[in-house]
Amino acid sequence: MKRKPFSCLASYLQMALLSLCLITAYGCGGTATKASPSKADKEPLPLRDMMLGAAVMKAPPHEQAALANVSRNALEKKDHYRTVWYGTNRKPDADRPGYTDQRDNQVHYGKLTVFVPKSHQLGSIKSPHWYYRALGKDGLEVEWEEFVRFSKDDFVKDIRKELDKMQKDEKVILVYIHGYNVDFEKAAIRTAQLSEDLSINGIAAFYSWPSKGDLTGYLADEATVEASEDYLYEFLYFIADKQDEMGARNVHIIAHSMGNRALLRALNRLETEKNGKHRFGKIFLAAPDVDSDVFKSLARVYPKIASGTTLYISPKDVAMKGEAEFIHQDLRVGYPPVTIMEGIETVSFEGKTDLLTFGHLYYADPIVLCHLYEKIHGVTPTSDECKSISKIKGKTRNGEYIIIK
Repeated sequence: MKRKPFSCLASYLQMALLSLCLITAYGCGGTATKASPSKADKEPLPLRDMMLGAAVMKAPPHEQAALANVSRNALEKKDHYRTVWYGTNRKPDADRPGYTDQRDNQVHYGKLTVFVPKSHQLGSIKSPHWYYRALGKDGLEVEWEEFVRFSKDDFVKDIRKELDKMQKDEKVILVYIHGYNVDFEKAAIRTAQLSEDLSINGIAAFYSWPSKGDLTGYLADEATVEASEDYLYEFLYFIADKQDEMGARNVHIIAHSMGNRALLRALNRLETEKNGKHRFGKIFLAAPDVDSDVFKSLARVYPKIASGTTLYISPKDVAMKGEAEFIHQDLRVGYPPVTIMEGIETVSFEGKTDLLTFGHLYYADPIVLCHLYEKIHGVTPTSDECKSISKIKGKTRNGEYIIIK
């Protein structure tokens, strides 16, 4: 039997109303919840929500329920912004805000703002497909109109001004040091993602050495990271030396991949020249692209200069395996056999990895982020992603380590 046109129209309107009820901030029959005004609200909130409703309606029938649920969860959050501070020995870009892949002979300081969509998911820097399709937001994005360069004095004053607004236990600085194949913009976005997912309400900062930001630039990056050691030393010494003046209680460091090479030598120099005066909080060494023998010789600095050090490795890190077996033809710290050193906790991530990134970005996996959160804050996170984490002890002839998956 054919349906009457009015009946079809009524059914469509009912479906549209149901979708809007699921995903609008007002809800059906509930009290309107007003979002606090922010730069993210460039469009009226109801209009954005109607666009999300349209995305749900356009989806295939078998996807609509799941999309509506994801949309509703996303609306419990709000689009917002993360400010990140930086140091870099890249040359400033003469044509636009930011920095190039060329080396400079000085450290530049500043800050910028990163947009974080309400659709953000733990560990990801991209938006889910439904959100991108509806709003065109491709995940975390740098807001270049809020890019600022600072003198060293103004850098200290600006951080102090931010930390003065915070509670005592929030007055921390997290410094991220990226690895190979990362440009300045990607480093800023990853820093914002880490500070968001690790609930760093203090200061998130990054040091960006002049990586080419290209897969083919591995050999060039090896030379550049070595040439950047003195500048990273200058930045870390400056942060540690001005810690009290900035009002920070602790300075934590996360170094990834090739960035660990510069960190290792910079901290050895700092400890030697300053007699261990400048101590850091927690230091996290993620997938270090460092020769195992060099690491064993120099890594004794970590227990001397930090309150705790955690080394993350993974047997599923295809990129590190390739570097160990084909490029360097020697052992790398970030890949088995497991490196055990006194005063350093070794953690092996053995969960699922993303083959598109060759399993090398696992430090942004929800399971590793849960572990990092626990180490930084001293409490076990309660999020759903962290409830499934499995920890067991592994053993080698040199000692014990932790396996997480």
